[in-house]
Amino acid sequence: MSETKSLDDDTLADYIRKNTIETVIGPMSFGEDGEWKAPRIIYAQFQNVDGNDIGQFKDMSRQVVVWPPELKTGNLIYPYDQATK
Repeated sequence: MSETKSLDDDTLADYIRKNTIETVIGPMSFGEDGEWKAPRIIYAQFQNVDGNDIGQFKDMSRQVVVWPPELKTGNLIYPYDQATK
């Protein structure tokens, strides 16, 4: 919206189709057929979760990307009960 200075769906869609968008999982762009040029399937694991305080999920410090390698931020902990405090 900041790039187009608009909330109009058609304007936003046109911009997204023609430009690369920076996202939390890396740059994303679309091909002529409307599909992603590069797939962005990621596997993540919540780690070091302590109790039930929702505040610990306000950032990505508890969510670790374990695949794909180019986006990896940590290693998978298995069995999962070892991933919690």
